[in-house]
Amino acid sequence: MRTLLLELSDDQLADLNDALEDYRDYFKAQAQEASMGFGLDAEYWESRANEIQA
Repeated sequence: MRTLLLELSDDQLADLNDALEDYRDYFKAQAQEASMGFGLDAEYWESRANEIQA
């Protein structure tokens, strides 16, 4: 694990948060597709989404 110290404006922080939420949602969508038999295992994608959420 790495710690980053960033000085961000309110707009930059909002943009970063939005990007991370989009990334998380992508992983959740991948997990849903995987549960239907497509791609990698659903548990993999769910764990990636949980990492983003954390």
